[in-house]
Amino acid sequence: MFLANPYKPDPRVRREALTLGESGHSVSIHAWDRECRFPVDEESEGLSIRRIPVRAPYGKFLPLVRGFLAFYLHLVLASITDSIDVVHCHDMDTLVPGWLVSRMVGARLVYDMHESYPDFISTFAPRLLVRVLRFIEPFLIRRADLVLTTSSMIGDIARRSGARRVVAVMNCFDPFPAPGERAKSIRESICGGEEFLLLYIGGLFAGRGLEEVIMAVSSMEGVKLFMGGYGPLEDELVKLAAECGAGDKVLFGGEIDPADVPYYDAAADLLFAMYRGTDPNNILTIPNKLFESIAAGKPIMVSDLGEKSKLVKEEGSGVVVDPEDVGAIAEAIGALRDDRELYAGMVSAAKSAQSRYSWSRMAERLVESYGDIIP
Repeated sequence: MFLANPYKPDPRVRREALTLGESGHSVSIHAWDRECRFPVDEESEGLSIRRIPVRAPYGKFLPLVRGFLAFYLHLVLASITDSIDVVHCHDMDTLVPGWLVSRMVGARLVYDMHESYPDFISTFAPRLLVRVLRFIEPFLIRRADLVLTTSSMIGDIARRSGARRVVAVMNCFDPFPAPGERAKSIRESICGGEEFLLLYIGGLFAGRGLEEVIMAVSSMEGVKLFMGGYGPLEDELVKLAAECGAGDKVLFGGEIDPADVPYYDAAADLLFAMYRGTDPNNILTIPNKLFESIAAGKPIMVSDLGEKSKLVKEEGSGVVVDPEDVGAIAEAIGALRDDRELYAGMVSAAKSAQSRYSWSRMAERLVESYGDIIP
C-alpha cells in the first residue's frame, strides 16, 4: 500500500490492511514521513510499515511539490525490487508512482479513492495544477484494475472517468459495545446526566457548521454541547460561545483519544455532522461521524447536502437541516429532546442500519474485490 502520510496509523488504511492480512495476503505499507520523526521500519499488528523520511513543510506549496517529487522517486526505487502482486494507492497523491511501479513489476493497480482529489486541492493549489490533475486522474483511473470508493457519488466520478471496476468500501464501523460505566462516567462529567447532550468530535475547522450549532444551543434550555478535537477555529469558537452567553452550555474537550470516541458517542444523545458546501468533497463524501452514529445506535443531525443527507433520509436515522439556518438547527434539536417517540424511532432506525453499514460487510466487499483481480 502507498500512502502520503506517516501512518500513525491512518484508520482507513489500517482497517483495510488488517482485513487483507486476515484473508491471507501479506501487506506492507510504504508511507511518507515528511517530518522525519517516526521509525523507518516497523512491524505492527502483522503489518510491515516502511516509512520514507523526506522532509516537506505543510502549507507551503512549492516546497511541498519538491517534497512530493523526492518522495515519489524514493517510493519507486524502494518498491521495484519487491515481489508485488498488487499496488494499492491511497488517494491520488500516490497514484502516479503507484501506476509506474505496477507497470514496471507487472502488478495489479488498485486506486483507493477517498475523495475527489482535484476538488480537494482546488482550495489552495494553483488553477493550472488543478486542471492538470483533472486530466491525469481519469487517465489513471482507466488503467486501474480496481477502484475503491468511500461513497456512491465518488464512485460515479470514477465510472464517468472510465473505471473498469468500482466497489464502494465505506468507512463504516462494526456496532459499538452497549453503554457501560465508562460512557456513564463521561456523560456525568459533561452534563450531570440530566441534560440533552449534543456531541461533536473532530477537527475544529471552518465549513463544518460548528458556529451555527453553538448559536442554536445558546438559545435552548436543557441542552449541553460537547466539542472534542482541535483546529484553527478553536479560539474563535470559544469566543463565540462566550459572546452568545453559552459559556456554560458548550464544553470544549480538546484532543480525544480515538479509542475513547465510542464511549463518548455512547454517552451522547445526538451526534451531528453539519458540513457546508464550501468544499465539493463535503457533498461527495460521507463523514465518519455518520457511520459512528449508526455503530452507536444514536440519531444524527446532518446538513441537507449530498450523500450524507440521502443516506439519513433513506434510513430514517436522523434529521436533515440547512447548516446555515440557526433556527432550523435549534428546532431539530428541540424536537429530538422533547419527542421521545420520535427519538426512539431514530434510535431503532440507526440500529437497523447496522446490518447494512458495518465494517464486517465492507471487509467482505474488499476481500471479494481483491479475489476478482488476483487469479
